[in-house]
Amino acid sequence: MKFSQLAQTIAAADCTSLTNLPNCDPEIVGVAAIEEASSGSLSYVEGAKFATEVSKTAASALICAR
Repeated sequence: MKFSQLAQTIAAADCTSLTNLPNCDPEIVGVAAIEEASSGSLSYVEGAKFATEVSKTAASALICAR
């Protein structure tokens, strides 16, 4: 499933990186913890504890708390 399809499914289409990067729409094939994610993975990030992992993860997409 494309990231854009997933964002629409969870009603987050109006607040995604696709607004600024419309050509960056990776294929999502699974979900993983941010520190264990690989290409094609979707991860969730909330709080400072995991924010440091954002620059190191191989995840293709992240869901971040506002």
